[in-house]
Amino acid sequence: MSCARPPAPASGGRPEPPVPRAPRAGRADYGWATRPPEPTRRPEYDTLVAWTARGSRVLDLGCGDGALGARLIAERGCVVHGIEIDPAGVERTRARGVEARLGDVDAGLEAPADAYDLAVMNVTLQMVYRPGFVLGEMLRVAPVVLVSFPNFGFWMARLEALAGRFPRRPLYGYAWHETRHIHLCSWADFVDLARSLGARVTAQDHFGRDSRTPSRLARAWPNLLAAVCIARLERGGRRPRPAESPAGRPPSQSTGGPGGSGERP
Repeated sequence: MSCARPPAPASGGRPEPPVPRAPRAGRADYGWATRPPEPTRRPEYDTLVAWTARGSRVLDLGCGDGALGARLIAERGCVVHGIEIDPAGVERTRARGVEARLGDVDAGLEAPADAYDLAVMNVTLQMVYRPGFVLGEMLRVAPVVLVSFPNFGFWMARLEALAGRFPRRPLYGYAWHETRHIHLCSWADFVDLARSLGARVTAQDHFGRDSRTPSRLARAWPNLLAAVCIARLERGGRRPRPAESPAGRPPSQSTGGPGGSGERP
């Protein structure tokens, strides 16, 4: 997942694809080499595509097999650059006609500020080592950010924790030792992080108990009733604080308050 700093956009407004740093050994195998060849179909994709303006320059972080990027190109006419830590995922993304590079987003994005119109990260933020740093980098390189993640505050996860077990619901049924979901958070936690970075939630959607279907109750009380949350962030009145140095549905509108409103193991 890293990204390198592409040269400033040319006169046509199309940034050069980033040249990311290579990922550290031992972290790069997410199983794309052995998965079925069919493109991934995630339930979040419809919302992410619908929220993307036509012709946008998009940076897709943790792009997987490129299925989302391919849809953005085909359905919204976007210019998409993907970053993926798994070499097999990069190969699959390129095979779908999406520009992609190998890299680790935890190492930071070397793209200049505002190199893109939109940065997207689908069900991946909870898997990086430094989610606050990565989200801040996304807000630096693009004025609009789309993020989805499993909600650790979901009521079924709370019951599992009360029973003395690490919740499986936010891990899509996996046990705690079987996944790389290392920074799980609730919707309220995410909103707090966005505010600390000088961003505001301008749209949101929430899936209910099946983690696939939009739910009115989940939209009304997302921190308790949403299994999966999707948010659109925009920079607020101030620029994000400096990050630490690197070592088709209409969206529901929101002020970003908690009461408003894996892609892989």
